Amino acid sequence: MGSEKPVTITVTTHVDVVPAPAPTPTAPSSTEVVAKYQAVGLLLKQLNETRGFNATTDLLPRYRAIQIQRALSSDSERRQTLRILESLYGDLVRRAPS
Repeated sequence: MGSEKPVTITVTTHVDVVPAPAPTPTAPSSTEVVAKYQAVGLLLKQLNETRGFNATTDLLPRYRAIQIQRALSSDSERRQTLRILESLYGDLVRRAPS
């Protein structure tokens, strides 16, 4: 008994770590898109009245190109339209008189 050699056991475990899927951003609601559409339209009108047509001449075609009924027809259309409206809104805010 005294001459027995100790036995070494090696255990290897392998764990695959699967990252959690990225959260899917929720699509904006129709109400959200319409509210932004109205806000952008109002800002366009105000900027046109205060700074003149030249201040909005490049923005109006982008706004008028939005077909609001189509823009509300699906999640992807609402996302795309909201991105366009947010871009327009940012441009308008930068041009607004201080």
